[in-house]
Amino acid sequence: MRILFDNVVLSSSLSSLHQNPSYPLSNIKDDFLKRIYKSTAATDSITIAFPAVQSVDCCYIGLTNSVTATLYLYNSGGLLVSTKTIDTETSGGCFARVDFVSYAIITLAGTENIYVGNVGIGLTYKMPNPNNNIIKSHVDNSTTYSSDDGQYSINKIAWLKKVELSFFVLGMDLYNEIYALFSLIQTPVWVDIYEELNNGINPTYSQLQFEEDAQTMRKYTFKCTMTEAR
Repeated sequence: MRILFDNVVLSSSLSSLHQNPSYPLSNIKDDFLKRIYKSTAATDSITIAFPAVQSVDCCYIGLTNSVTATLYLYNSGGLLVSTKTIDTETSGGCFARVDFVSYAIITLAGTENIYVGNVGIGLTYKMPNPNNNIIKSHVDNSTTYSSDDGQYSINKIAWLKKVELSFFVLGMDLYNEIYALFSLIQTPVWVDIYEELNNGINPTYSQLQFEEDAQTMRKYTFKCTMTEAR
C-alpha cells in the first residue's frame, strides 16, 4: 500500500497547449476532483515544472475522459529520462523510482475535448502491510424523501468507496514517522492500496482518517480509514 503524501504537482508551475479559460489548468491542483481542467482540443500536452529536482515513482490522474495518457520525465538538462504509459481507466499507478527529475509532460488524447481532475505525481510512502483483509465497503450520501402515502423519491449520489485498515509496527521511530505524515495532511491524497496490482481497488483520491490505538510492549497499533473524495 502506497500513499502520495507529497504531491509535487501542487507546488509546480503548469502550462498546456490548449487551455480553456473557463476550466483553468490550475484545477488539476484543486482539492475537489470534480473541479476539472478542460482543454479546447481532443489532444493536449500538460507541462509540470517542479520547484526542485524530484524523485518520482507514481502518476495518478483523476476523473478524465482521456483514452490514452503518457508521462514523460525529464532531467534539468532537458534530457528524457523515463516514459510511462498511464492507464486512465484505473487512474494511473506507481512504477520503479526515477531520480533527478526536473519536470514532467503528460500527453492526453481522446475522442472529444479532454478534461482531467486532480493529478498526483511524486514519491509515494510505502505503508506496512495491514493486519486485516482489505474489504471494500461504501458510503451512501444519497438523500431520500417519502410521504405517508408511500410516495418515494431519491436524490441519488454515486456511492463512495471506503476501506478500513488496521496496522501495527515494531518500534516507536516508525510509528512516529507515520503519525507525523498523517498529522500534516490538509487535503485529500492519492492512496494506492494494491500498488501495481490494482486487485479490485484502483488508486483512489481519498480522505484519510488516522485513529490511534493502545501501545504495548513496543508494538504500536493504529487504524486508517480511506474514503473516496470527489
